[in-house]
Amino acid sequence: MDRVIAVGGEQPSASPDGKRIAFWRTGPQGNNPQELRIVDVPGGVEQMLLSIPVGFIGGPIVWSSDGTGLLYAVQSSELFPGAGGGPRSSRLFSFDMSATPPEGATDSQLMLSSGSWFVPLSWDKAGLLATALVTGEGGMSQNYVTWDRHVQPAGQSAVKFTRFPWAVVAFTVQASPDAKRLLAIDGAANVLRIWPAGDLAAAGMVGPGAAVISDARWRPGAPGDIAWVIDQNVGVFTYQTSSSGIIHRGQATVRIMAWRPDGSGLVLTELGRGEFVVEMSSGQSTALSGFGGLIAGAVLLR
Repeated sequence: MDRVIAVGGEQPSASPDGKRIAFWRTGPQGNNPQELRIVDVPGGVEQMLLSIPVGFIGGPIVWSSDGTGLLYAVQSSELFPGAGGGPRSSRLFSFDMSATPPEGATDSQLMLSSGSWFVPLSWDKAGLLATALVTGEGGMSQNYVTWDRHVQPAGQSAVKFTRFPWAVVAFTVQASPDAKRLLAIDGAANVLRIWPAGDLAAAGMVGPGAAVISDARWRPGAPGDIAWVIDQNVGVFTYQTSSSGIIHRGQATVRIMAWRPDGSGLVLTELGRGEFVVEMSSGQSTALSGFGGLIAGAVLLR
């Protein structure tokens, strides 16, 4: 049985195994600092990891590929004046829960003061590489950011900013479960751009021909598998290995909500039908009852 888990916090993000959720929580009183917390699922036991100073707000959170760390953004609550002014500052941090004691880290280059802000994408702890993007007013991806966690030679920066060579919306950029690859929907070219985490210039592309791509999501447990929405249908393919097979033929607009943590089922929403799970083993679909909107980090338990 699938269950939808609700979290009373902001920017929720599910761990790779689906057993914990990281989120920000603000106290009920005015001027309280936000706290970065994790909660066990389904037990509900919470742990406070850290707090950020008053005047700053927590941004998106992603888990490291091994589930022992968090990569997150923090930005100032004060904005530049005028329409689309953006935050006066944005910073990218990591928090390693496997260290003794647990520790946070950043880099002097991971600081913006231009009105743009960071969106964390991935943290491959074994490969010592974290990635993020920079976005701003309008939500387009501006720069791709790599943060090399190896000890750097004297005078060499661990952080690299690369301008995106295609026009992609920031929220379409996603990391594979093992944090080795990234994908983005290039709407102008109607292709998926897929690249190794450390090298944006090495991007390849996959296109569905005349059909239109509107959504895509990596499959947990199978780092090369990708589900995508092409016109009103949903297909799954293995990058650089096989062509797409249709697992759901829609009758109206379809969107991917999430995978089960083990990759055995894909959660979709279809206009006029609502939310349902498609079983990868059989292709059968089951409606989800009591579902209240975007998953945004909620977890489906098998």
